[in-house]
Amino acid sequence: MDAAILTSVFQNRVLFNYALVGSFMLSVADHFQTFAREVRLVWPKQRSIIKFLYLYTRYSPWIYGPMMINKDVAVTLKFGQCAGHTTASSLINMSTIVAAEAIMFVRVYAICGKNRTLLFWLIFQFIAIHVAAYVFLSIFLTSFVFFPTPLPTHMACFPVASDTQKLVYVYVLIIVSEFIIMLISLFGFWKFRAANSQLFKTLRQDGILYFFALVAISFANILFDVAVPDQSLRFILSIPR
Repeated sequence: MDAAILTSVFQNRVLFNYALVGSFMLSVADHFQTFAREVRLVWPKQRSIIKFLYLYTRYSPWIYGPMMINKDVAVTLKFGQCAGHTTASSLINMSTIVAAEAIMFVRVYAICGKNRTLLFWLIFQFIAIHVAAYVFLSIFLTSFVFFPTPLPTHMACFPVASDTQKLVYVYVLIIVSEFIIMLISLFGFWKFRAANSQLFKTLRQDGILYFFALVAISFANILFDVAVPDQSLRFILSIPR
């Protein structure tokens, strides 16, 4: 491999690893800062699907985060293990996104007065969107091609090809789903606009902010996956968050 290309790959890999480890440590710091409130407000609650989904989205980064770090930072990983680590960490990451979206769907259902017709639509949308997303994600993951790393002391896995367009489809599907949920939420907010409860005001404010945050993350991932000048930085935003 050309020395200039090798130098560029090395520099970008160092940047990628700093972003990966830094984001995971930021997630760990946030976890410990809010842990006392979690124990006080969440743990005493009765078992429910919402409680399970919340705890899963909160603790799953402790699973796929170290797996991503082990794949991209650890130099002891064997070449044959790269594809397996990539697939496992990506699927767990995706399941976290799906769980977070499920919470959003349930919240919208509650905001709109638990309408039965809406419930059927939400179930249909949730299944259709996420089955399609998993299909495209699976195609993307199977398209990865790894070569033996040219920098064995700095990186274990060296991907040289992947069908990134399929990953873009995943993010587009997520954005479309979030946009539809936001429109339904706005309808619910308008329908119950006279409500003065603090809980409803909090749901309205946080729901809108949450929507824009998710859309911004999805758009940023699309831009980086498609337009980033160097493919070694392509998945820099697909990190624990």
